[in-house]
Amino acid sequence: MSELTFTEEQWFSKKMVLPLIILFTALIAGFLCWGIVQQLLFGKPFGNHPESNTSLLITNILIFIFILVMDWLLLKVKLVTEINRDAIRYRFYPFILRDRFIYWQDIEKAYVRQYKPMIEYGGWGIRYGFNGKALNIKGNKGLQLELKNGKKLLLGTQKPEELEELLRTLGKERH
Repeated sequence: MSELTFTEEQWFSKKMVLPLIILFTALIAGFLCWGIVQQLLFGKPFGNHPESNTSLLITNILIFIFILVMDWLLLKVKLVTEINRDAIRYRFYPFILRDRFIYWQDIEKAYVRQYKPMIEYGGWGIRYGFNGKALNIKGNKGLQLELKNGKKLLLGTQKPEELEELLRTLGKERH
């Protein structure tokens, strides 16, 4: 790619995500432990179709490991956006590991806009809605791309003014 003119890296806020992760993990761990204690210590079968003691332990351990992996993934999520004269490059680690490119000749319209994450896309992350696909971490501003093939992609940004200026400078802002 030619000279890089814009770059942005975004992560989920640890202040927001970490307490939710701790709460969610504690609730799941509490429920799993309660099932084990109920069945193994009190001899009362856990659930409508109880498993054997060994199966219950193995299943609960696997569920807890899965929850910990999901927690780790949430803490590692990162949206990287890079823009230059040739293309827009983005990656949504760890879910999109390879760089994705959108070349300017494939873009019909490009502009920064305010959006409603919950209403338009159902929240943050890799989301799909009536307005196409969105990759966003936080906030309500993004680079809206309308491609010549009819697809739409919104890349969230925390630098809307810088991005608008770049689009004007490159002569790429099109509504």
